[in-house]
Order: sequence, then structure tokens, then C-alpha cells
Amino acid sequence: MNEPPKELYHPPIEQERRDAVSGAHQTTSRAGAILGGCFFLLIVIAPIVIVVCAVIGLITGYLFLPLGRGHPLELNGAPARIVSLVVLIFFGAIIFLAGRRTRENRRPKILGDRDFQ
Repeated sequence: MNEPPKELYHPPIEQERRDAVSGAHQTTSRAGAILGGCFFLLIVIAPIVIVVCAVIGLITGYLFLPLGRGHPLELNGAPARIVSLVVLIFFGAIIFLAGRRTRENRRPKILGDRDFQ
């Protein structure tokens, strides 16, 4: 068979390596990275901060929730403990339902099942 000339033909793996080195397929921009960081902050970090504040509020009786825009929620005594408990139940229910949904999607193991072979 006739092989194409070396300078015109490049195997796909070599092309991917060259693109990775030269940055030819780089599609992210600085604005995209900043926007992605903001979404990460809102989706991952904010609930962790709220749960930590709720645990501290449940233990100490002083709840400080930084809800944003410079107006945090501050409660003392029994109302702080009640709101802390509600927040923890809410986040616990979300985690429980997410875990339950992934367990429902798993297929149970049955004796004699030959689908895995």
C-alpha cells in the first residue's frame, strides 16, 4: 500500500500531544476560570460554612449564619438551637436522599447471575 508522506500524516496520539504542548485546544479563558471558581464557592463551600455554623450554634446557643449581602442572621439561646437543628436536619435530609437515590440505581447481586462474565 502507498503510505502518505510523513509530513502530511500524523497519528492521532501525536496530534493530541502537540496540541497539549502548544495549547491549541485551550478553550478556557480567565473569565471562565473566575466564573467556575464562583460556582464552586457557592455550591461547595457555602453549605459547608452553613453546616459548621449550625453545629457551633447548636452547641453554644449562639447562631451566626452569614447569609450574604452584609446582613447575617444572629440568634441567641433557644431560638438559635432550634434554627441550628432545622438547618442540620435539612442538610442531613439532602445527603440522605442523595445517598438513597444512588443505592436504588445499583443492581442487586443474584446467585447464578452470569451477566458479569
